[in-house]
Amino acid sequence: LLVSSCDSASIWVWDVREKRAIRTLEEHSHGDLECINRHNSPVKSNAVLGLLAHENTIISGGMDGNIMLWELSKNQGEVLEEPTIINKEPFLKPITSLTLSPNGKILVVGENSYQITVWDIPTRTMIYDSTQKHNYPNTLSLAYHPTGTIISSASFDLHPHDDTKAIPNIRLWNPHNGDIITTLRGHLHPVRSLIFTPDGKSLISGDEGGHIFLWGIE
Repeated sequence: LLVSSCDSASIWVWDVREKRAIRTLEEHSHGDLECINRHNSPVKSNAVLGLLAHENTIISGGMDGNIMLWELSKNQGEVLEEPTIINKEPFLKPITSLTLSPNGKILVVGENSYQITVWDIPTRTMIYDSTQKHNYPNTLSLAYHPTGTIISSASFDLHPHDDTKAIPNIRLWNPHNGDIITTLRGHLHPVRSLIFTPDGKSLISGDEGGHIFLWGIE
């Protein structure tokens, strides 16, 4: 079991059978980049908010701006010592969320910079970036549709008449060209979790207020 935290740059590796932490991954650095809140005020933050796994690969995204790819030993299932850094300068922005395509080849990265970037994992190159998905700096959650044809992202829209207020929203968009398909509104609290059902017919979203929404996907 891999565990990350919103107030630490470490990742903990747990042995579920023994119910104990067996290793700490500390390659992400602390407080190197400033994050922007909705009042456009810079703040320092230590966190690894993006963490996912696919087959023998683990990918982590930190508020230090680094996207790290970890390989697992095929024999013992252990995390190998040195990760590969996928992104390098000048791409470093604080990372708030990650999602991976069903085939494990395309990585979508939400940043604390009004930006979402799309990366090709085999070549370690950025395919494109988009600043038009949300008008709020943080992308709180991302999810890939099981067919690979839709990405969902959760963030906010600023209130049209009061830029100190933010309205939670979810956007569905095309991963190939970045075009927005539709916007889903209904949550009153920040949406921290997104997941499509395995059949692709529904999207489930959960917010900080404890509410879970089920959305139909045509």
